[in-house]
Amino acid sequence: MSETFDPLEALREPVVPVDPDPVFAATLRARLRRALLDRTGVSMTTNTESAAGETTSAEGDVQYVSLWLPDVLRAEAFYGSVLGWQFAPGSGQHGRQIVGLPTQHIGMWGRTGHNTSLVSLGVENVQETVRKVRAAGGAAEEPSQQPYGLAAMCADDQGMAFSVLQSPAAERGPVPEAGPGEIVYLTFEAVDSARFRAFFGAVFGWRFTPGRSGDRWNINGIHPFAGLSGGNAQTTIVPQFLVSDLDAALERLRAAGGSANEPQPQPYGRSTDCVDDQGTRFYLAQL
Repeated sequence: MSETFDPLEALREPVVPVDPDPVFAATLRARLRRALLDRTGVSMTTNTESAAGETTSAEGDVQYVSLWLPDVLRAEAFYGSVLGWQFAPGSGQHGRQIVGLPTQHIGMWGRTGHNTSLVSLGVENVQETVRKVRAAGGAAEEPSQQPYGLAAMCADDQGMAFSVLQSPAAERGPVPEAGPGEIVYLTFEAVDSARFRAFFGAVFGWRFTPGRSGDRWNINGIHPFAGLSGGNAQTTIVPQFLVSDLDAALERLRAAGGSANEPQPQPYGRSTDCVDDQGTRFYLAQL
């Protein structure tokens, strides 16, 4: 009998707050607001700002990310070494939760046929969102009540899996800054960017503006910062992780069997594209 995959398993466990270094937090906030992503040619954008100057969450913000890869045990060893992640059991034998992160919920799921990520998007009304997904040509399961909120698995009109979540975590409020080991940027690599923009614009109200070149787009107003590139063979979501020392992280990465290009200077710091020991692509950034 196959195992039931619960992509939001990590949300069963609360995030343990960690007080950030105030200098680091201020620097991160300033740099991200003016940043440009090098590989996609997409500008990093902010969410809505409150009257007090805080970044606030919005409909369609990413509440949870799950890395999908072949072997979760190998992934534990790799990402534990490179990013310092610690793990707890997740959904079934092939699920893991990353525990102890400052602000984010991230998990992993093994035995997948395509190395990518699954995102869970926060919504105010999951039933209405399911209706919009279907009306836009996507697919959606009936919502079900989970310990972390009302959720539904979905796919867009090009077959990209995602989920939607209605919970207190999806309510509007201040968005915490990402810390080391967490995601500062997501690149959506779509087959057809026009269809992607039409679908996610209709369902979540995502707004898109042209990037620096080619079929590349800013996704404005969502958290974490995100961009879109079109013309890919299949849809893949590629995360960018924050590290405090990029050179040290690359040493650990190569020792663990991964590969990476040499870091390049960017307006926001230094970054490079990487591949883990199972062929999963991601970026590392030092701000």
